[in-house]
Amino acid sequence: MKLKGGRKVKNAEKLFTKVNEDQELAKRLFECESAEEVKGLAAEVDIELTDAEVKEMGKDIVDALKNESGDGELSEDDLDNVAGGAVVATTLAVVSTYVAVNNEVEEETGKDIHDHAIDKVSGWF
Repeated sequence: MKLKGGRKVKNAEKLFTKVNEDQELAKRLFECESAEEVKGLAAEVDIELTDAEVKEMGKDIVDALKNESGDGELSEDDLDNVAGGAVVATTLAVVSTYVAVNNEVEEETGKDIHDHAIDKVSGWF
């Protein structure tokens, strides 16, 4: 996986893959409020992340959420602007998994699910 700046982050990709396969893990990831919590969660599934990796993951997720349209699609320009198509596709898959298991968030918090996720993930950086 390449994050902004073209840097490869294999451990972040491993975590995203696991999150895409495990809805409970996705829910727990988006409840993390700090980089330390994300790193701790990743460690539970035998993945070691650095603070820099968590920060870049968080920024990519927030960018994807902010650029996503209401229908869950990104334009070609959005794909290029966020961080590259492959990263965005992976990021949106993670976000979609989270949204699928957290539909009650809007009812509980009164916040749009995207805004809720952005608030949580922004604490990572």
